[in-house]
Amino acid sequence: MAELTPEERYEKRLEQAKPVLDALLSWANEMQVKTAPKSALGRAIHYLLEQWPYLTRYGSMPSDTIFSEIAAEENEFCFDVDVAKEKYKRFSTLPPDKQSAEWYKLLHASREAKCGNVIEGQRMQLMTRDICMSTLSLLILTLLTVVIFVVLKPDSQECWQMFAVPVLYLSVMFFVTKVAAKNRARRFVELVIKEDLIKTRKQHCRLNPERKQKQYKERGRKR
Repeated sequence: MAELTPEERYEKRLEQAKPVLDALLSWANEMQVKTAPKSALGRAIHYLLEQWPYLTRYGSMPSDTIFSEIAAEENEFCFDVDVAKEKYKRFSTLPPDKQSAEWYKLLHASREAKCGNVIEGQRMQLMTRDICMSTLSLLILTLLTVVIFVVLKPDSQECWQMFAVPVLYLSVMFFVTKVAAKNRARRFVELVIKEDLIKTRKQHCRLNPERKQKQYKERGRKR
């Protein structure tokens, strides 16, 4: 996948992970009915299903609803919300996939303009996301190993002694990296919006030099 863009690699990983996760969930639900709850395998399956929402709640970007949030002023932003509401109001009622598509257009425009802040922001966002997904992969593999071990030795308590610490550690690491990736993605999405607004303001000033001079004069009077 080296020839793919970061976005394409991410989508490819999600595409490859989904069948594996679906098969694992189907197997766990089937085995839960057939397995005694207090057995080692029963406890392993219960833990897997209990943690399932946290294992699979990844893949969405804050860009899915960014324009709706701007219109509703639901959060604090690092840019002028009033200006953003006016510029992006036509996007605020679009479905999530369309909002995300419009945001990606802004991202590609910033990258083509070689905006250093956006390029560095995307590099950091991709790095934290990859760390999160790598941790998730390790956690799933560890849980699968526990399940296989318990199937082979259903009456053995060794699996819990062997895997309790790794599973706990990876669960905590996944939670921490997921929060970090979510926060980093949020800041990156807002950064792209901020840079687009700055570019628009500069273009407007070049097209309206008289208005720009008037604004400078008004600022001088206020001082």
